[in-house]
Amino acid sequence: MSAKESSQIPRSLLDWPYATRQLLQTPDPEVIEAHARNLLSRALNVGRLTAFVGSGASMAYGRISWIDMLCAAQEAVLERYDAKSKKGELTGSHIVRLAALLKTHEIKKDRKYDASAQLTVFQLSEELDKAIDAEDRLRGERPTKTFRDTIMWVTRDERGHTERLLSDAFLDRDAESESIDFEDFLRTNSDSFTEFLSYKKPADDVEGVENKLIGQLVQRTLWGKSELPFKDRSLPQFPTKKVKQRKVHEDLENELTKIANLGKSQAESIVFDFEKFISSPVDRYRLAAQFRELPEKNRFQALAVIARNIDKLRDAEKQNRERKHSVRGDRLSRKNFHQRDPLLLLHRELSIRRFLTTNYDHEIGRLLKDIGYHRIQKGDKENAAKGLDAGDPIAPMYKEILFDHESTGELAALATSDRSRRRANWVVHLHGRAEEEGGSIIVTEEDYQRHYARNDEHRASMDDAVKLAFAAQPILFVGIGMDEVDLLRPLREFMSETTRLGDRLVVALLPADGEAKEESARKILLLRRYGVYTIHFGEASVSSSAEEKKSGRWLALIKKVKNSAEEILKLFDKAAGEKQRADFLNRRDQIREKSKKFSDGFKRTEWSLDEKDHPFFDEKDRLFFDTKANQITVRVPDAVETILARDLELEEEIDAFNEVLRFICQLHDSSDSKEEWFQFRRDAQSYRAMLAGTYNIIQTVCLCATLKRLAQSWKEWRNDWRTLPSP
Repeated sequence: MSAKESSQIPRSLLDWPYATRQLLQTPDPEVIEAHARNLLSRALNVGRLTAFVGSGASMAYGRISWIDMLCAAQEAVLERYDAKSKKGELTGSHIVRLAALLKTHEIKKDRKYDASAQLTVFQLSEELDKAIDAEDRLRGERPTKTFRDTIMWVTRDERGHTERLLSDAFLDRDAESESIDFEDFLRTNSDSFTEFLSYKKPADDVEGVENKLIGQLVQRTLWGKSELPFKDRSLPQFPTKKVKQRKVHEDLENELTKIANLGKSQAESIVFDFEKFISSPVDRYRLAAQFRELPEKNRFQALAVIARNIDKLRDAEKQNRERKHSVRGDRLSRKNFHQRDPLLLLHRELSIRRFLTTNYDHEIGRLLKDIGYHRIQKGDKENAAKGLDAGDPIAPMYKEILFDHESTGELAALATSDRSRRRANWVVHLHGRAEEEGGSIIVTEEDYQRHYARNDEHRASMDDAVKLAFAAQPILFVGIGMDEVDLLRPLREFMSETTRLGDRLVVALLPADGEAKEESARKILLLRRYGVYTIHFGEASVSSSAEEKKSGRWLALIKKVKNSAEEILKLFDKAAGEKQRADFLNRRDQIREKSKKFSDGFKRTEWSLDEKDHPFFDEKDRLFFDTKANQITVRVPDAVETILARDLELEEEIDAFNEVLRFICQLHDSSDSKEEWFQFRRDAQSYRAMLAGTYNIIQTVCLCATLKRLAQSWKEWRNDWRTLPSP
């Protein structure tokens, strides 16, 4: 909408959110968002706003994404199938058909799939895993770790994602002219990997066995000795003290460079302070990216050094201090406010005390524990007395509910309880929770039918409790990666009944990372069909002159540049065998051509608005780039969602983003040297890993800025009402 058209909207209509008839007659996106902000302020003031924490919120803490989890799941079951198939252990023809069907529908990380395709792959993967388990039982074998246990492992907390990032880095061996000999590697590093000394190269399926071994080596390096208690294998959430991220990056690069340039005997003396490089999400992406840049022999040498040192450091800690957990560096107490912690912002800035979630992780409970709340469960007298034991007779508590037919009364109590900003904290897991043992999660349509659509005496009470939870209190949908699928799934599942606008209040925060026209249309559709108000986030402002600041759709621009960069980096895939190696080298001219076009798109002084020439730029987008001195860089904006960028600490992510752009733009001037191009391939895979992580964190920053802005709007709303004259 143009400024002229926007100015024609009466101020009274923007400020009065109860004009629902006028809004439905003319569902202007600007009015929808203005009403959403005012209605949220009212709900916050009453103290009954409930946060629905969506699938993307956990990614702000370095958790695995839904699509990566699906990829990990299908890979795990297909690897299991291939290994057993080669040994001739699978006799059922239905298993072969299931595997063929799964491979036909196999999901790739770099593509978009609709919800039905994703759930189909999950269902097929689980059915194949169950079928293999059944054959194992017939042979008298005990089934291995089940498919669902694997899913819960990777989604429960940050451990699964960290393993995935590092395993992917070590499994990417395509660009190596020669691979390491695993028997020799384990023998020469026997002090680091004593558990694996019995390894002998198999006669067949060398790649499959070694890939499995690599995963085990990464696990062993991350969590230390095999006897380390399972519950102690955890990572710190944020750095325990504020350290300049650039300094951490430089330290990491220096440590790995030393290992790469030294022989084993010299590397013995290196004390690799590993855990400081995995303490925050951006550090983990950096570590995985740095490993990918090393040649394979140096990469595995670094792994051995880390494994050796992490045991020494943890053993020393056990002797020096008594503590429950053996990892170094306590997680940052959230008493020290962190600007990029969306759950803490919801709790502290917006005073939200009620959380519904379909996520499987424990992140909301971790937040409440970090800020001093004690968990209390039904019939848990010991936990209920913790406050008295600690000398605080009114210690704050929180209740965590796994919703099923036995907890319908508790969900109804949450929906009807009055506000209490200090004590009444609720966390409701609507789709189960990932546990180390005995957990249950709802993923497939079969799960949903079994849990929510059961034909028994509990069906009515469960339906009523869900309806009450979503109708009796205002709901705020939150998640950095939430798209239409993520939002519509719970809407259809829990709020499918048609209601009039105003009967219930639901506001969704969604990233403005697509086309503006499509987002406006979606905003209108969600309001008309579901009664959901939408606030899109991702706007930023930069200085166009000494006096003037201009704003634009910054997150959408960053995503377009990221997608264009990834299209070029994908060309560095697949260089394992002789044929793939030759195919990769034959793509050099194609890569150079795309690199030049990418670079020229930034450098051109007069930009056309022709989509064919400039698929991701408008004239106003130039403000967000600096092309001085032949360098292409994304500028750090002055503010994101009106929140000053310096308060959001964006510099590290923008630096990483710019590293990727510089790498791509230099490719068009490269030589034909094979060795140089195989190094480029390592670099490209490194930058690709970093790019994905950087974009997730930039999304998080935009979400957190929006939450802070909502808190400011709430304060302004209260002040406006307090200054109104008395009747």
